[in-house]
Amino acid sequence: MKKVKALGSLGTESGSGEGSIAWGISLLLKEGNLTRLKGLAGVVGKREGFMDLQLEVPVRKRIVEVLEGEGGKGLEGVGGEEGRKLELLDAYYELGYTNYFADNKSEAVFYCNQAKEGYEKIQGPNSEKGLKAEMRLIAATQMSK
Repeated sequence: MKKVKALGSLGTESGSGEGSIAWGISLLLKEGNLTRLKGLAGVVGKREGFMDLQLEVPVRKRIVEVLEGEGGKGLEGVGGEEGRKLELLDAYYELGYTNYFADNKSEAVFYCNQAKEGYEKIQGPNSEKGLKAEMRLIAATQMSK
Protein backbone atom coordinates (compact mmCIF):
# COMPACT_ATOMS: atom_id res chain seq x y z
CA MET A 1 0.00 0.00 0.00
CA LYS A 2 2.94 2.37 0.69
CA LYS A 3 4.01 2.00 -2.94
CA VAL A 4 0.58 2.88 -4.24
CA LYS A 5 0.43 5.95 -1.97
CA ALA A 6 3.90 7.02 -3.15
CA LEU A 7 2.62 7.03 -6.72
CA GLY A 8 0.00 9.67 -6.14
CA SER A 9 -2.52 10.17 -8.90
CA LEU A 10 -1.57 8.82 -12.31
CA GLY A 11 -4.86 9.62 -13.98
CA THR A 12 -8.29 8.12 -14.17
CA GLU A 13 -9.14 7.81 -17.84
CA SER A 14 -8.46 4.89 -20.14
CA GLY A 15 -6.60 5.38 -23.41
CA SER A 16 -3.57 7.60 -23.89
CA GLY A 17 -4.89 11.17 -23.83
CA GLU A 18 -4.49 13.81 -21.15
CA GLY A 19 -5.84 12.56 -17.82
CA SER A 20 -5.28 8.91 -18.74
CA ILE A 21 -3.16 6.51 -16.73
CA ALA A 22 -0.76 6.13 -19.68
CA TRP A 23 -0.39 9.92 -19.84
CA GLY A 24 0.25 10.04 -16.06
CA ILE A 25 2.93 7.35 -16.30
CA SER A 26 4.58 9.20 -19.19
CA LEU A 27 4.69 12.39 -17.09
CA LEU A 28 6.09 10.48 -14.13
CA LEU A 29 8.90 9.06 -16.26
CA LYS A 30 9.73 12.58 -17.52
CA GLU A 31 9.63 14.27 -14.11
CA GLY A 32 11.96 11.69 -12.52
CA ASN A 33 10.59 11.81 -8.96
CA LEU A 34 12.50 8.93 -7.32
CA THR A 35 9.89 8.16 -4.66
CA ARG A 36 7.11 7.95 -7.23
CA LEU A 37 9.26 5.97 -9.70
CA LYS A 38 10.15 3.42 -7.02
CA GLY A 39 6.47 3.16 -6.11
CA LEU A 40 5.57 2.51 -9.73
CA ALA A 41 8.34 -0.09 -10.06
CA GLY A 42 6.93 -1.90 -7.05
CA VAL A 43 3.39 -1.85 -8.40
CA VAL A 44 4.26 -3.10 -11.88
CA GLY A 45 7.30 -5.15 -10.86
CA LYS A 46 8.10 -8.81 -11.13
CA ARG A 47 8.35 -9.46 -7.41
CA GLU A 48 5.27 -8.07 -5.74
CA GLY A 49 3.49 -6.30 -8.57
CA PHE A 50 1.71 -7.04 -11.81
CA MET A 51 4.81 -8.47 -13.57
CA ASP A 52 4.56 -5.98 -16.42
CA LEU A 53 8.14 -6.20 -17.70
CA GLN A 54 7.42 -3.92 -20.67
CA LEU A 55 6.71 -1.15 -18.18
CA GLU A 56 9.10 -2.18 -15.43
CA VAL A 57 12.21 -2.05 -17.66
CA PRO A 58 11.81 1.66 -18.61
CA VAL A 59 10.84 2.56 -15.05
CA ARG A 60 13.95 0.84 -13.64
CA LYS A 61 16.09 2.48 -16.35
CA ARG A 62 14.71 5.89 -15.41
CA ILE A 63 15.50 5.25 -11.73
CA VAL A 64 19.12 4.53 -12.72
CA GLU A 65 19.25 7.70 -14.84
CA VAL A 66 17.96 9.85 -11.98
CA LEU A 67 20.38 8.32 -9.47
CA GLU A 68 23.32 8.66 -11.86
CA GLY A 69 22.38 12.28 -12.45
CA GLU A 70 22.34 12.92 -8.72
CA GLY A 71 25.46 11.00 -7.77
CA GLY A 72 27.68 10.66 -10.78
CA LYS A 73 27.86 8.21 -13.63
CA GLY A 74 29.31 4.73 -13.39
CA LEU A 75 31.40 3.24 -10.65
CA GLU A 76 34.24 5.72 -10.64
CA GLY A 77 32.05 8.81 -10.53
CA VAL A 78 29.53 7.73 -7.91
CA GLY A 79 29.88 10.66 -5.54
CA GLY A 80 28.45 11.33 -2.16
CA GLU A 81 28.04 9.11 0.83
CA GLU A 82 28.10 5.33 0.84
CA GLY A 83 24.30 5.11 1.13
CA ARG A 84 23.87 6.93 -2.18
CA LYS A 85 26.43 4.63 -3.81
CA LEU A 86 24.57 1.58 -2.56
CA GLU A 87 21.26 3.01 -3.73
CA LEU A 88 22.69 3.34 -7.24
CA LEU A 89 24.19 -0.15 -7.13
CA ASP A 90 20.86 -1.54 -5.95
CA ALA A 91 19.22 0.23 -8.90
CA TYR A 92 21.78 -1.33 -11.28
CA TYR A 93 21.03 -4.76 -9.82
CA GLU A 94 17.25 -4.29 -10.11
CA LEU A 95 17.58 -3.11 -13.71
CA GLY A 96 19.82 -6.07 -14.56
CA TYR A 97 17.46 -8.45 -12.78
CA THR A 98 14.44 -7.04 -14.62
CA ASN A 99 16.24 -7.24 -17.97
CA TYR A 100 17.10 -10.85 -17.20
CA PHE A 101 13.41 -11.72 -16.90
CA ALA A 102 12.62 -9.63 -19.98
CA ASP A 103 15.21 -11.71 -21.96
CA ASN A 104 17.42 -8.68 -22.64
CA LYS A 105 20.73 -10.50 -22.22
CA SER A 106 23.21 -7.71 -22.95
CA GLU A 107 21.41 -5.24 -20.67
CA ALA A 108 21.11 -7.86 -17.91
CA VAL A 109 24.82 -8.67 -18.12
CA PHE A 110 25.86 -5.02 -18.19
CA TYR A 111 23.85 -3.89 -15.17
CA CYS A 112 24.43 -7.01 -13.08
CA ASN A 113 28.16 -6.59 -13.71
CA GLN A 114 27.99 -2.90 -12.69
CA ALA A 115 26.25 -3.91 -9.46
CA LYS A 116 28.65 -6.79 -8.75
CA GLU A 117 31.78 -4.67 -9.26
CA GLY A 118 30.39 -1.84 -7.17
CA TYR A 119 29.30 -4.08 -4.30
CA GLU A 120 32.74 -5.74 -4.26
CA LYS A 121 34.42 -2.35 -4.21
CA ILE A 122 32.31 -1.02 -1.33
CA GLN A 123 31.42 -4.13 0.68
CA GLY A 124 34.14 -6.59 -0.23
CA PRO A 125 34.24 -9.63 -2.53
CA ASN A 126 32.09 -11.88 -0.36
CA SER A 127 29.24 -9.51 0.45
CA GLU A 128 25.73 -10.90 0.21
CA LYS A 129 24.68 -8.32 -2.38
CA GLY A 130 27.84 -8.90 -4.43
CA LEU A 131 27.27 -12.64 -4.47
CA LYS A 132 23.60 -12.20 -5.47
CA ALA A 133 24.66 -9.93 -8.33
CA GLU A 134 27.32 -12.43 -9.38
CA MET A 135 24.77 -15.27 -9.43
CA ARG A 136 22.41 -13.20 -11.60
CA LEU A 137 25.34 -12.23 -13.84
CA ILE A 138 26.25 -15.90 -14.34
CA ALA A 139 22.63 -16.74 -15.14
CA ALA A 140 22.42 -13.83 -17.60
CA THR A 141 25.60 -14.85 -19.41
CA GLN A 142 24.17 -18.37 -19.80
CA MET A 143 20.96 -17.09 -21.42
CA SER A 144 20.37 -18.44 -24.93
CA LYS A 145 23.47 -20.64 -24.95
